[in-house]
Amino acid sequence: MDLKPKILIVDDRPENLLALRTVLRNLDVELVEAHSGNEALKATLHHDFALALLDIQMPEMDGYELAGILREEEKTSELPFIFISAVYTDNLNVFKGYEHGAFSFITKPFQPEILINKVRFFVEKKHQEITMNQLYTDLQRKTSELENKAGELALSSKYKSEFLANMSHELRTPLNSILLLSKLLAENAEKNLTQEQVEFAQVIHNSGSGLLQLINEILDLSKIESGKMEIDMKEISLQTICKNLTDLFAPLAREKNIDFAVKCNPDLTGMIKTDALRLEQVLKNFVSNGLKFTEKGTVELTMRKPDPLRGEFGSSKPENFIAFEVKDTGIGIPKEKHALVFDAFQQADGSTRRKYGGTGLGLSISREIARMLGGEIMLESEVGKGSSFTLILPVGL
Repeated sequence: MDLKPKILIVDDRPENLLALRTVLRNLDVELVEAHSGNEALKATLHHDFALALLDIQMPEMDGYELAGILREEEKTSELPFIFISAVYTDNLNVFKGYEHGAFSFITKPFQPEILINKVRFFVEKKHQEITMNQLYTDLQRKTSELENKAGELALSSKYKSEFLANMSHELRTPLNSILLLSKLLAENAEKNLTQEQVEFAQVIHNSGSGLLQLINEILDLSKIESGKMEIDMKEISLQTICKNLTDLFAPLAREKNIDFAVKCNPDLTGMIKTDALRLEQVLKNFVSNGLKFTEKGTVELTMRKPDPLRGEFGSSKPENFIAFEVKDTGIGIPKEKHALVFDAFQQADGSTRRKYGGTGLGLSISREIARMLGGEIMLESEVGKGSSFTLILPVGL
């Protein structure tokens, strides 16, 4: 692409071309000269012009004829031109010039500033056109690059999802055997193992359980990223949710000597419409985190309406939403880390992971599931006093 605008000047007299060159010498343009109409037409085949300056009185083909041909050709149909004449200066010829599509009609002798200002207008216009064309070309190139990258990423994501699905299947089969056998060894029903052997078996079982959780969470994260996580919305009883979570976590709470309770406010309806499996997955994450990070005190799951005083999501129409709040008296989370805990593979700090374990995926997955269910998660926490994770969902009935 030519970066400097080109101006076509057409005159059969060399001294007139010299005069035009002298007047326009300080403009940032390239001048292309033609001594006749035919030369001018040939020049338009090889160059793209920002403007043409045409003399009218020329042998063989005068300026009017040249202008007519330029207007008929597709490449030059929009080319602006200015007539310059020392002979045809009467009003009739000036009108004829405009009738042929001239931008302006300048009579000789002329003031150089007048011509320079008129030419400068088209030069700047051409500069803008060149800039816009460059931007458009760059945009097309970058768009093409992004489309190629998007295609590569989509293919990569597909391969990753397929790999994780296959890996999950291949790992789960031997891992389930390890978990089953290590559990049997840890239970030591035949009383033929030493205490140390039982403890080793328990370590194997705990490590295997952690690995299985990591596999499941990575697979869930992959499904979310690829948009393949399925949501099955059905009616479910709140009492069923209460019972399932109580049965699952009450033994662990007793083992840690932590008071665990599930409370359901009496003003709530008995049914909601949601994906029960995914809802319980989120609540299990909240409760297990509460039990993990609480060394003494309580962990409570409360089902209630959203509270407008706490600025909770859905509190403008609380009758259409339900809040599942899991509150603990654990270690708490620094305020500056509240957003961080919802990022994949992140925890409040490194020491937390070293001391309490965990993959750093649970809350990230929980937030995405909450949004897929039409809800949101809110966090309140203070170091040394505990945390409150609240899942707010539409009732959906």
